Amino acid sequence: MYLYHLKIELSSKTSTAKVAEFLSGVKKILSRKEVEHFQAVLSDVTATSFVVSIEYYTATVPAEAHNIIKQEINFQVIKLMEELNI
Repeated sequence: MYLYHLKIELSSKTSTAKVAEFLSGVKKILSRKEVEHFQAVLSDVTATSFVVSIEYYTATVPAEAHNIIKQEINFQVIKLMEELNI
């Protein structure tokens, strides 16, 4: 099993509705068969950002598949941020 961690810092000007929508979208992205367990939470609030921590575990897969899964999820998270304009 592999553990991945993403830390996303959203601007503190991001609305609470957008932060909630982002978290919901991330959870949908991580609801795929290769991901065995995940957590996406608003983990911190600073003067300049809202920090979202994302952790997920995948089953043990060959190294090539491991990198592909990680990259696909990263691109999907970036695309979600673009769609939400955050």
